[in-house]
Amino acid sequence: MRINKPFMLWALLTAGLVLYGYYGDFSEPAKKKPVSDPIIRQDATEKWEAYEAATNIVSTQLVAPSTARFPSYRYDMITTVDYCTWIINSYVDSQNSFGAMIRTQYRAKVMKLDPQGSRWKLLDLKIYK
Repeated sequence: MRINKPFMLWALLTAGLVLYGYYGDFSEPAKKKPVSDPIIRQDATEKWEAYEAATNIVSTQLVAPSTARFPSYRYDMITTVDYCTWIINSYVDSQNSFGAMIRTQYRAKVMKLDPQGSRWKLLDLKIYK
């Protein structure tokens, strides 16, 4: 008994579609659910605020603060010490006194002084040249 080629092609395609429909598409990774835990969201917000405070403080220490270029915020560059203190490890590109752009690594430890996050205190600043 000979099976005709169009029927075989149709059967294979149908079987493939059925299996694809049943098992789904595994080529795309599962999408992560948005963060809904208020504690996690609060921690992320506070880390962002600490990063902003550190960049403002570090800018004041530069020879040419208007030329400062900080990297984009990354969650992993900030370590939470306690409920109101953070350590930021990052860098800044800015001009030195000769006008050359240089990269300076720094480690800033900042503390939030009020719950609104409008007042910050620099506890420690280490600049690595």
